Order: sequence, then structure tokens, then C-alpha cells
Amino acid sequence: AAVAISSDNKFVIAGMPGYNGNVGAITNYAINYEDNLVENLTLSTLANATIGLGSSADTGIDYVVAGAPDSNGSIGYAFIYIKDEFGSITESQILRPNINTSGKFGYSVSMSQDDRWLYIGAPENNTVYVYALNSNRLVANTSFAADGIASNYTLDFAPDDAESIIVNSATKTFVPYKDYYVSSSLITFHTPPYRDWE
Repeated sequence: AAVAISSDNKFVIAGMPGYNGNVGAITNYAINYEDNLVENLTLSTLANATIGLGSSADTGIDYVVAGAPDSNGSIGYAFIYIKDEFGSITESQILRPNINTSGKFGYSVSMSQDDRWLYIGAPENNTVYVYALNSNRLVANTSFAADGIASNYTLDFAPDDAESIIVNSATKTFVPYKDYYVSSSLITFHTPPYRDWE
């Protein structure tokens, strides 16, 4: 499990990798109006093959990162969350390397205090992945009526890559490179999504 505190001492994130049958979760704590640190909410995930969310964690000013290194056959995931001004967090991105070997991506995570840089360790591949914050990221939404047959859908925009978007249905969060990939504005699913996909 991991614990991280913001540089202004007004926000704490705690990992719970054994939560929900080892899927894991993170809990955030924020300073209230009486200057007390109080529990805000606990977030798990609907991403397939997630194991150990919260094994590692760190926080910057507006973003939080939590690792789940045993996910997807120990390839590993890292989850990015956005903090609001009250300390509540919302899942905004899932990172997964575009490889199919066990690396334990997310075993260690470190975010710069200004959110600009993110470092994610994958010790079984002897690799540290470095991500830079794209502050010009497009915010867009596309909805589809999936039929369980079609694998390809055209988005209303062209994301930078598969990791720069989050894809949800009512019952699942899709993982980049595992469940889908993106080429320009075309999203292709490895398995056609079912009717509940949004």
C-alpha cells in the first residue's frame, strides 16, 4: 500500500491494493473548512484484469497517479485522476505500456509537484517510463450504440494516442492497448464492445 501527501499538506491519497478482491482502490483525504483532514471517497475501477490498484501512489497539484503493477498478467497499469478545488478526484486516464510482456508497470510512481512530469517504474523490464503533461489536451465526448459485432468506430476528434482518452461503458472501463487502440480518429476494439458501451 502507498500513501502520498500533497506539497501544500491539504490532500492525502492512500492506496488499498487488497480492496474488492484484490482489484484495489485509492482513498483521498482533504482538508475541510475546520482545517481537519477528512476522508472524501474511495475509488476502485471497472478496468478488466486490474490487480492491486493503490500499490503505489503520488500526487501533484491537480493530478494523482496510482499504480496497479500486477494487472493484466503483471504488464501493469497506472491510473490518473484529476483533483478538483475541494479535493475530490475523478478518474481521467489509464496508462499501460504498448507491450505484451510482464514488466510490473506501475510498481513505482513519482509525479513532479507541478504535475508536469510523471515517472512510472517497470522493474521487471528495467524501465522507467516518462510522461509529460499535455496542458492543451482536448476535452471531447463521443457516444456510440455498440452492437457486439462492430470493432471499429470513428471518433469526432483525433486523440494523440490510445492512452490520451478514457473509454467507459456502464459496466467496464476499457484499457488502452489491451482492449483498444487508436489511429487518427478511428478507435478499434480487440473484441467488439457490447450494447452498454457509451
